[in-house]
Amino acid sequence: RPRPRHPTRQPHHRLPLSKTLAMRATPTQNRRDAIVVDELRRLVLGPTMAPGRRLVESALAESLGTSRARVRSALERLAGEDLVELRLNRSAIVKGIGAREALEALDVSKSLEALVVMLAVHRRTSGDVDELGARLLELGKAIAAGDSVTVDGREEELYAAIVDTARHEVAKKTLIGLRARLAHVNRDVNRDAGYLNRRHFAYVELVDAIRSADAERGREAMIRVASGTRDLLVDRLRSRV
Repeated sequence: RPRPRHPTRQPHHRLPLSKTLAMRATPTQNRRDAIVVDELRRLVLGPTMAPGRRLVESALAESLGTSRARVRSALERLAGEDLVELRLNRSAIVKGIGAREALEALDVSKSLEALVVMLAVHRRTSGDVDELGARLLELGKAIAAGDSVTVDGREEELYAAIVDTARHEVAKKTLIGLRARLAHVNRDVNRDAGYLNRRHFAYVELVDAIRSADAERGREAMIRVASGTRDLLVDRLRSRV
């Protein structure tokens, strides 16, 4: 008698750890996952993390008071954001950005920032104007104090407040992602007193333009905000020729 045929067994494919955890996660676990991702993102973009710096899962888990599995899942998220590069030995490295790629990122940012300024001028409220003024004041204080780490944070807060004023979620998400890729380059610009002072004056002009509803002046000021970063990158490219 012929033996009955059994259906062919399908090969078993293992899901990535992050997807496996997401399928099992509870709302509380999801919140904890998000906290770890945010903490690691801040660490990677912070002043102590230069491109190429090695990130060890076990050390990160201990410092954050969480599990290695959660750290690995968070690193996978950051790899998806192009902020780290995963390694096979349960570690990762902080991913840098080349000068040419950074210039391309600035080109994309320039178009979106022009849109953001135009929308900010038309959609600003008195509360937005007050917020921008307060953020600008804090940046000025940090520059006067010579606290470079605080300057980085205060500038990011001011930039985020300008983008928030436009109330355009797609532009916001894209610009914040590009700023993250350019974080280490922007930090180098802020260490140069000449570049930093020019950038601060440009921010003063930009905030005043938004306050007075002058879109063209605001657009020109936003270009000057990024000019220091562009000049630094061009100098780096020329030095390699």
